[in-house]
Amino acid sequence: MEPSYEEITEANPRLKNRPKEEVKKLLDTIISKGYSWDDKKKYFYHEKLGMHVRTQGLDLFDPERFEKAFKTWSNPEYVEAASTAHKWIPRLLIIFFLDLILGWLLMPIKIWIASLVLIWLIISLKKDAFKMFREKVK
Repeated sequence: MEPSYEEITEANPRLKNRPKEEVKKLLDTIISKGYSWDDKKKYFYHEKLGMHVRTQGLDLFDPERFEKAFKTWSNPEYVEAASTAHKWIPRLLIIFFLDLILGWLLMPIKIWIASLVLIWLIISLKKDAFKMFREKVK
């Protein structure tokens, strides 16, 4: 199901600044890529990729830019790298802060500092690897 022009501009008022035909073309592009409109949550959802496009961000796209972004998002390597980054970086940050708060009580100072540095390096490497991968895919 495709949302009406009124429904989409109500969800994102900034789309009213664009011609109605351009908004319609953007919606057609999104639907053609396999997204379906979720009427309850007011966003487009791609079941196969498990991703959604928030209505608030649609004003940042034109049809060509959306197609380019979709090509990146649908790349299996990108999906795998993104899910890995989204799983591990928050976990590592929690470990880092727990070590920061509790480590000095439980470990000798040299080992505690070394553990903080090691965790921080792992976080940095994972973030850098994901950034490099995103640049390669673009």
